[in-house]
Amino acid sequence: MKKPPNYPKTNILVRRRAALGDAIMATGVVRELHNRFPESNIDMATEFLDVFNNNPHIRHLYHANAMPDPSKYDMYIDLDDAYELAKDMHYVDCYFYRAFGNDISNIENMQPELHPTQKDHTVVEQFVKHNELDKYICIHIRQWHWAMKNMAWETWYAVFEKLFTERADFKIVCTGSEQDGTVDHPLFVDARGKLNLQQTKLLMDGADCFVGIDSGPYHIASASKTKMVSLHTHLLPERVAPRDKEVTAIKSEIDCVGCNELQPKPVRQINCIHGPEDFRCSRLFDADKISKAVLEYL
Repeated sequence: MKKPPNYPKTNILVRRRAALGDAIMATGVVRELHNRFPESNIDMATEFLDVFNNNPHIRHLYHANAMPDPSKYDMYIDLDDAYELAKDMHYVDCYFYRAFGNDISNIENMQPELHPTQKDHTVVEQFVKHNELDKYICIHIRQWHWAMKNMAWETWYAVFEKLFTERADFKIVCTGSEQDGTVDHPLFVDARGKLNLQQTKLLMDGADCFVGIDSGPYHIASASKTKMVSLHTHLLPERVAPRDKEVTAIKSEIDCVGCNELQPKPVRQINCIHGPEDFRCSRLFDADKISKAVLEYL
């Protein structure tokens, strides 16, 4: 994109409060702001400050609950509720439309990004060596609130059985936090809570694929080089699955999959048509489809 000559220095404040994946998706907006206003000072307000560690486009980081007065800036871009209020759009597009209006057709790169340091590279190299990760995939066995994102353990075990019946020349690395799931087995490696965001991105760079649902690790994978087996319950692939990498999208085997489309805006919670907190979609994934997708990436 051609930049205007001698454009004056611009002070810009960007805000996206939560959650982790939301903050990661906002990194592309920050990069594009820097591209358009190369002499700008860009400050970021978020609840997930670690996402922007080492980001070369950011001057100052602020917690979303203690951010500066937006009126003191030349430009204020509030990304809160950008996709929660939108319909029939990819979430990343929602951010870019909020920031740049209709002028996004010429944006070549909307990819999220994380910025590891040399120390991060060293840490991951040591982790890979220590755990003998010659060939591996990364997964996220999510065990957080919003049960519709927590795939049933029975499905995970069925996937693992099918994978290791076919091949046993790779390991499975479990990512996420300590409250997420892992498996006590020689071919599993527990990385939960052991690596920071940038280090997890580097670990995923070397993986044959990532398997998981919309979550923090999912969006870290989106910012990495790995291929993805993208699992979907309330969110359709066209809303959240990355478009600039090889992705196999697998939806829950239920007619109401993608029910986020039918929720009143802004979407804060999901009202399951089968009853409060039913979320049977999380228990209705086809293990054969998931294992087949992984095997095709190995």
